[in-house]
Amino acid sequence: MDDLQSQEFIQLNKIMLLKLSSGEEIVTFVRKYNAGLMEIVMLLEVQYIPDESGNMSVSLSKWLPLTNQQTMSIQSKNISTIVYPNQQTLETYTKIVNHINTMESKAQADIDPKLKEHPLYKWDHSEH
Repeated sequence: MDDLQSQEFIQLNKIMLLKLSSGEEIVTFVRKYNAGLMEIVMLLEVQYIPDESGNMSVSLSKWLPLTNQQTMSIQSKNISTIVYPNQQTLETYTKIVNHINTMESKAQADIDPKLKEHPLYKWDHSEH
């Protein structure tokens, strides 16, 4: 989207469905939009999975699963479409995000307190 000329359409603090110019579809919470940069939180990628009979099911999974970083920024030029998701997608998104947050909180609680004092752990868990 050429700097998202319809900036008034972008609803802040709402869950939105983004189609990226790469073709990926992302369901995310849009926190901020400023100067062509969108700050988004808890990104889930939409995946279409065919079953044995040829019907498609839809799945949402963590977009970058190898990071615990929840807030990311994306340039508006990398977004081709932005729309409101349907009610079922909103409910599924909320359920998955709550599950991810619960699991990550449990994992943090299980970390040895001595490890949390290590400089590499501190660097890895700070906002970059």
